[in-house]
Amino acid sequence: RLVKRAVEKQVIDAVEDLALPLQMNAAADLLGIPEPDREEVTRSATELGRAIILLPFVRTEWGDGDGPANGLRSYVADLVQERRRSPGTDVISRLLAARRGDDTLDETEVVDNAVFLFFAGFETTLNLVASGCELLARYPVQFERLRQSPPLRSTAVEEVLRFEAPLQWVSRITRAPLEVGNATIGANRVILLLLGSANRDERVFHDPAAFNVGRTPNPHVTFGGGSHMCMGKA
Repeated sequence: RLVKRAVEKQVIDAVEDLALPLQMNAAADLLGIPEPDREEVTRSATELGRAIILLPFVRTEWGDGDGPANGLRSYVADLVQERRRSPGTDVISRLLAARRGDDTLDETEVVDNAVFLFFAGFETTLNLVASGCELLARYPVQFERLRQSPPLRSTAVEEVLRFEAPLQWVSRITRAPLEVGNATIGANRVILLLLGSANRDERVFHDPAAFNVGRTPNPHVTFGGGSHMCMGKA
């Protein structure tokens, strides 16, 4: 539907006309958010993501995320009550029905998980789609290669993830003193791991500065690793 509209207009804004509405509708479909509410819920999710994910508490105008978080929680809590009365096939209905033995999720857990699922991948997926469009426009030879060989789409997506990671860094807290090169990082320090730099490591990737839609293997670290591996990798 979005591409058809772009073809009719003969022009497309990769963010406003494709990445944003695509991600908004995909996330809203998963959670069963009604069409009339989607724009407002999306605005709150975007504000929350920018407040606490991209660069926490650095800009006062971004706030601390409390406002949009409380608004989203209140909205989703109403959806939860509605799904209790009339279950569907959406994620909220499935969370309410989830069970392991006698253990189930209480309402607060359902609400918090639903809010997290909606906003956590919002900005990153939007960035991925928009960056993919920009890269294919910037590298027309690779774009034509992909057009001529559609099975390359899987490796092409992985290469976009490597070449232009939607988040350039992740943070971790050291549990004990850590030796890195000739430096010692103390315990309980926040460190930033630069994913964008790791994804251009010439010791791992052949010609890392080249955008190659057929790159394989491609062991990028865009989704992080360990126990905090991004659930979006699935």
